[in-house]
Amino acid sequence: MAAEVEAGNCVTQRDGVFSVVAVLDEEAESVYDEELIDSEVNGNWTPQEKALHEARLKAKAKRRLRKSSSSRDSTRDSLSECVSGDVPDPHSPKGKTQTHDRKSRMGKGRGLPKKGGAGGKGVWGAAGLVYEMEEPDCRDPNYDESAQGDTVYATVVPELEEGELEKVMNPIIQEYFEHGDTKEVEMLLKNLNLGPRQCVFPSLAVCLSLECKASQRELTSRLFSDLIAKQVLNEGDMTTAFNHTLTQLPELILDTPEAPQMLGQFIARAIADHALPMEFLDQYRGKVDCENARAALDRAAVLLSMKRGIVRLDNVWGVGGGQRPVKLLIKEGFQRVYDELPEISLDVPHAHSIMETFVDVCHQQSVITKQLRDSCPSSRGRKRFVSEGDGGIVKS
Repeated sequence: MAAEVEAGNCVTQRDGVFSVVAVLDEEAESVYDEELIDSEVNGNWTPQEKALHEARLKAKAKRRLRKSSSSRDSTRDSLSECVSGDVPDPHSPKGKTQTHDRKSRMGKGRGLPKKGGAGGKGVWGAAGLVYEMEEPDCRDPNYDESAQGDTVYATVVPELEEGELEKVMNPIIQEYFEHGDTKEVEMLLKNLNLGPRQCVFPSLAVCLSLECKASQRELTSRLFSDLIAKQVLNEGDMTTAFNHTLTQLPELILDTPEAPQMLGQFIARAIADHALPMEFLDQYRGKVDCENARAALDRAAVLLSMKRGIVRLDNVWGVGGGQRPVKLLIKEGFQRVYDELPEISLDVPHAHSIMETFVDVCHQQSVITKQLRDSCPSSRGRKRFVSEGDGGIVKS
């Protein structure tokens, strides 16, 4: 038994460290084996005890063989280190032998939660974590195209290049001079992707109308007013267009000698129709070096400074050219009908109710303002055609 304890002590000593637990285990096993041998001598062994004794002997032999092999390996390593001159520190992590290598899991964990507390198998995630909606992948085998709803295909109109603008806009303007329908021009311009070059259309329209008759110039002024009202163009586009046209006056005079005066009339009419801001002339005051541009701006200033000049600008292209009054004339026309409505009702008893209906329709179509609509005289002030017991209802 003492020999066995000595062998256990020698085996369990590794790198100068003695294992007391291994010695105690060996002593306990030796005591138990002696008791079994005494039982065998007395003939008291049962079959279970005999099988257990054989199994313990086999395990003990394997354990001694494993300890002896590891002891020889550690001794060989220590000798090699002593020969090389490097004696590792037994208490350092580098000096210990790696008995258990970490297994490579090929980037996959054991499904446990992270130490940070978010993620892992069976874990909902960190508190406050919001998951975004994932887009369905068409390459997914479970992808259902019918469950994604109706597919909408949008038409993409490429933006016109600078060289293509004149080729596309020239036929539109020439056709407008023939039919005079501003709604058709509005629809064609909305279908075009002009991008930031919307100011090219007004400038080209003015240049083409300078070579035409007064009626075509009147149509051009009407077109500008309608496009501004429908928000197809804005005052910034019109300002840029007239600025560009003023710089082109030296070339336009070669074909049309009266171009400065005509351009001044275009500017005055556009300001009267609220297509150009009133500050357009002020930004050029005292800053124009070109004589032709100065003549055009002076012509516009003279027309706007005349007494009731804005009212008379509907005839700026001649008596035959004025096909539609400006906004101030519309207001004066409605006001004149309001003043004559009492005399009209003598011949037309329901003139007030008819006028109220007409004024409401005009306000809905943005022809007149709300203030002008409210100034329409009401029929309740006249009791000539109303009986006392009908509640103020006009008789039919």
